[in-house]
Amino acid sequence: MTNKPDFNRDENELEAFLVFAMATAGKSAEVTLRKVCTFVEDVDPNGDGILSACGQIDQLGMLNEKVHEHRLGNYKRFMRFVRQAWRTNLDLATCTVSELETLHGIGPKTARFFLSFTRPGQRFAILDRHILAWLREHGVKAPKNTPTQAHKYAELERKFLALVGDGDPTQVDYQIWKSKRRECKCQSN
Repeated sequence: MTNKPDFNRDENELEAFLVFAMATAGKSAEVTLRKVCTFVEDVDPNGDGILSACGQIDQLGMLNEKVHEHRLGNYKRFMRFVRQAWRTNLDLATCTVSELETLHGIGPKTARFFLSFTRPGQRFAILDRHILAWLREHGVKAPKNTPTQAHKYAELERKFLALVGDGDPTQVDYQIWKSKRRECKCQSN
């Protein structure tokens, strides 16, 4: 699994990426990616689908233990998300932002992240701290944290897309993330 845009993911890879997208909210993508990968390898070694594998081990009373063992964090939210996602049986290849947002723990940013990094041609803004900083650098009054109000998110998304113009918002987002990530690493050394 990768945290880069990949538009050729199969159903099982989409499930794993959704788990990653939900688990990484508010955390380091690189660290969370490693944790989610080992979690998926442990819980779903045959590659049958992480959500059904989680559902099966949850019925055996072992899911909570596995989630803690892999230190995925936000344990209650994660458990609730996995249980709901498994039962909902959402088609991850065709679902919409609105449908994803019905899942516990999936908000506007996570839903847009999932769709933008799994499907080509998406016109969304993934308003994480990197994009919000980039917007401020471009003269947009943007908060430091992702807005929780839908109208504020939509307003900032429109401004981001206007700045991107005809460019690919997903690629712009990924390049901003990579450049900001480097800046953070340089500052900590």
